[in-house]
Amino acid sequence: RGLGDVYKRQAQGHWRSRWEVWQSGQLIWAERQQAIGSPTLRQCPNALGGYPILGTYLDLSRSFTPALLAQVREITHPLIQRRSEQVGFSLTATQGLIGRYRGTSSQQAKTIFSAISQLDP
Repeated sequence: RGLGDVYKRQAQGHWRSRWEVWQSGQLIWAERQQAIGSPTLRQCPNALGGYPILGTYLDLSRSFTPALLAQVREITHPLIQRRSEQVGFSLTATQGLIGRYRGTSSQQAKTIFSAISQLDP
């Protein structure tokens, strides 16, 4: 199947995701997402933005100091820039790190997330 098939599937259907992370009996992160398929969803910059692949990286096993966050940005920037098309990648440092990928390559998302997980604290 090509990307055209993926785009057709995004024009209909309903996807929901919900997860929680608990530590020592305390909720430390919760997230709820949903997408209702439509042509608007495919193109909206706050949704898929024309990209068929979404990925989330979550690391709550360590604190991400400003120095470690700078390292993450240093290694992810070249991985993103290697691709000719634009991709979306964002980082949020809380009690850990959340990375979000939006692009055209699941392999690229895996490469980026793997590179982050290899960093020493």
